[in-house]
Amino acid sequence: MHLFFKGSAIQNSFNLPVFIFSCLILVSSGFSIAQPRVSHSPQSASVKPVEKKLKAQGRQQTVLNINRFGRYAILTDSEQGSAVQYIDRMAGPSAIMGYAGETNGRIDAFLDKGDYKIITLSHDKGEGEVELRVVASRELNSTPTQLIDYKLIESELGDFQQRSWWIDLKHRKTIILEAAGRSLADLRIWKDGNWLVADKPVSEVIEPSVGKPLLAQRMIVDLNPGLYLLSAYGGPAQPWAETSTANPLYLRMGIPPVAQSGRVGQVISPFGIDRWRVPAQSDYYRLELEASAAASMTVGDFEEISAFDGYNEQRYIDKKSLVPVAEIKTYTRDTGFKLVSVQAQAGTPYILQHFLM
Repeated sequence: MHLFFKGSAIQNSFNLPVFIFSCLILVSSGFSIAQPRVSHSPQSASVKPVEKKLKAQGRQQTVLNINRFGRYAILTDSEQGSAVQYIDRMAGPSAIMGYAGETNGRIDAFLDKGDYKIITLSHDKGEGEVELRVVASRELNSTPTQLIDYKLIESELGDFQQRSWWIDLKHRKTIILEAAGRSLADLRIWKDGNWLVADKPVSEVIEPSVGKPLLAQRMIVDLNPGLYLLSAYGGPAQPWAETSTANPLYLRMGIPPVAQSGRVGQVISPFGIDRWRVPAQSDYYRLELEASAAASMTVGDFEEISAFDGYNEQRYIDKKSLVPVAEIKTYTRDTGFKLVSVQAQAGTPYILQHFLM
């Protein structure tokens, strides 16, 4: 159930009098609130602008009617290039995307039910028409499954698509999330599947396989007990060296703990990096490859708030290494964990060994 301002793109806007009045109506009518579920995005045909094509000359405008909350892509297409902007009656104007007379524009935004003014900006002496297109994000997981700590999710996500998973917390917890995909554009958390959690992901383009870059997005969020929906949203694909229609998506939650001492064979994940929590009593760490190749191992104190960058010591292996081994000797602590990270090309076999010397 959404109790938003009409025409507002800010999902967590709140009007206390309206909320209280709405609650009284629901209670008096015997209305029962159903369990949270994924909102099915509306068909793109139901959100067409009043005018699908505008003059590709100077500033033009039309009105877009959104009949259901969701994530939408607003795109312009003209021969010479037309920028685009929308105006929300509550939040004001969006950023201008594209450049008049040079490049076409695209805006990806969460829009609530209501009317939005759409503005196109073309060259003052432009000719022809600019086509305005609005596409609603389509949910692929119509019945989302529950996300499990440490389990690697391997799936697909294309442009104008989204995938969602539930996170059910019995106690307050810091959630560590990492996603990577060719067409991944955004990663968001929704309380009860409805209310946007303010935290935004940190993004980075990675290349775990040569010539196949992915956009990685990471979030570290402190959440209270409750039910949350994690949604990954697709956008334009990263360019690959070879033509391919593949749109892989990878997701994992948490950094797995291991025993104080161990020697285990692993294979580098599709992220191109693996992370482990090792009891801080261990002070010796060893990375071993089957053959010389580019790889690194880092060791540092583990802190939840800096789980992706808390490194103190780093060692490298390269193709010229006579012995494909990296070793780190560090200090011990009676409590806590060390964060150990191993980075190499996805699919690289390795052995990680650690113990107290």
